[in-house]
Amino acid sequence: MTEEKPVIIKRYANRKLYDVEQRSYITLDKVTRLVQSGMAIQVIDHVTGEDLTSRVYAQILFELEKQKRGTLPENILNRLVQAGEKGWAHIREGVVSGPELAALVDQEITERLHVLEAHGELPAENVSNLKDLLLIQSQRIRILSASVQKEESSEQQEVIDTLRRQLKNLEKRIQALEK
Repeated sequence: MTEEKPVIIKRYANRKLYDVEQRSYITLDKVTRLVQSGMAIQVIDHVTGEDLTSRVYAQILFELEKQKRGTLPENILNRLVQAGEKGWAHIREGVVSGPELAALVDQEITERLHVLEAHGELPAENVSNLKDLLLIQSQRIRILSASVQKEESSEQQEVIDTLRRQLKNLEKRIQALEK
């Protein structure tokens, strides 16, 4: 994917997809072509603000497979299903972890706040404060994650989960401001 800002797509209750920038409905085929051309996308539930991007990616893969385009070999699909949720978590950690993940999270926080500011949805004076708060939360998660890797503790895991929920809630609040 490119380093460009993602194409923001809202998904409505009727499962229709709406390209916010183009101000028009968009088909899943068109979204597929965007992704295949290297564009980043972000799909957000219109009502809840939940990020549905990974679900849309899965739907794209499903549709491509239905059309017999051979997107993924059967043995890979089989192993992904067998792995279950624990396997998915392990795969997610293996794909991006450590300092690389931290940099991606911090970059995403910064970019989203700048988008809000550029659209006039968040005053410039609030951007700096909100960015500081989110980056502090992000740093706390990294510190606690590192300590859990060394010594797994149920108390520490609860704190991490709480911080993750808080960060996710902050992300939802930012997404709500984007509306």
